[in-house]
Amino acid sequence: MGERTCSVEGCERLLYGRGWCLMHYTRWRRHGDPEAAKRSTKDKPRSCVVDGCEKPHEAGGWCQMHYLRWRKHASTKLPTRSTTYERFMDKVDTSGGPDSCHPWTAAQSNGYGRFYGDGEYFKATRWLLGYLRGKALGPDELALHHCDNPPCCNPAHLYIGDYAQNTQDMVSRGRGAMQNRTHCPHGHPYDEQNTRWYQGKRRCRTCQRLFGRQRRPVPPGQQSK
Repeated sequence: MGERTCSVEGCERLLYGRGWCLMHYTRWRRHGDPEAAKRSTKDKPRSCVVDGCEKPHEAGGWCQMHYLRWRKHASTKLPTRSTTYERFMDKVDTSGGPDSCHPWTAAQSNGYGRFYGDGEYFKATRWLLGYLRGKALGPDELALHHCDNPPCCNPAHLYIGDYAQNTQDMVSRGRGAMQNRTHCPHGHPYDEQNTRWYQGKRRCRTCQRLFGRQRRPVPPGQQSK
């Protein structure tokens, strides 16, 4: 007597239980029908179902690239990348209107916005003014505020200045620790003729002349014995 085989038509596997082979018996245990999970290879797509893509399918009818794209973005289409300016504006709160301050909502340093663009980190206001001008700010140029609000990124509240303008703004707004001093440490007046601005700080011209003379080398013939 020969060995009994599976009762499913076309299956010649050995009998396992209830008249079926192990595969069909397992299908019956899982799905209630020994042929429930049977699939035809003819129904399987041979390539990705996305128009114009001929890569072999991986899952869901898509190739591996489109499947992973769908897993990440819920769409097989490649998402459009935001421009640097769009990334910048995503971090600015403009809900107050065109005349109000537009505070920076992302990372800050000493109260000023911090933004990564063009391969390096910038103060947000410096990057914005450079972008709007079409040229990055130079080392002697500063991004200054009319509103005196460091996180503000409203272009209407910003302007490009230098260290002297920054110091003058600080003095006029009462934020200078030494703004009430009218004379240098040696008693010379900080008036218009005697004051020199350098990197945003006041310098006494009289002191510079005096100390400059002291530092000059004395010719050998004029040295005191």
